[in-house]
Amino acid sequence: MAQLNTFKTQTRVLKKWAVHVNSAGKFIITPKGSSIREADVDQDSLLSSGIAYAEDGDIYQLAHNYHVAKRSFIPTKLNYFIIIPTLRCNLSCTYCQVSRADQGASGYDWSGEHYIQFLKFFDAHAGDKPKLEIQGGEPTLVFSKLIQFIKEIYLIRPETEVVLCTNLQDLPNNFFKNVTELNIQISSSLD
Repeated sequence: MAQLNTFKTQTRVLKKWAVHVNSAGKFIITPKGSSIREADVDQDSLLSSGIAYAEDGDIYQLAHNYHVAKRSFIPTKLNYFIIIPTLRCNLSCTYCQVSRADQGASGYDWSGEHYIQFLKFFDAHAGDKPKLEIQGGEPTLVFSKLIQFIKEIYLIRPETEVVLCTNLQDLPNNFFKNVTELNIQISSSLD
């Protein structure tokens, strides 16, 4: 096989190894202090790792160009949203990663203006089939507000997938009826 051409890489030296990464996000690891060539990496490994190509226009160079373009793409619409309409929770788990507030605390829920602002943002930036994940605190504590909010989400993007993350501990009246009617998926963990 002829001498390979390597794509330009950036190198980060670790304790015993060096990681060489190119603009397509492809990488190879060599012993510390050695370049890709000095490490005597076999040519098949250089090609399959996306670090090198044999000749201009070959499949390896085309793949590299594709991955560079893909990494450079900035979407104009978003398809995944996470909202936290309340930090209040009805539990006080010691392992909780959320800066939670007690169930009876005030000032930790979205105001009506927060809901309106999010609906405007969602309308302007959501793709055709977005996913909306509602987390907390415990979102069932504001479920009565969420029912109308979710209906408005569906008016903006009917194909929205809504997921409610809940501990399922103290469910509001008609919870399952509303969840079923609004096609809300439930996410919960059993601790």
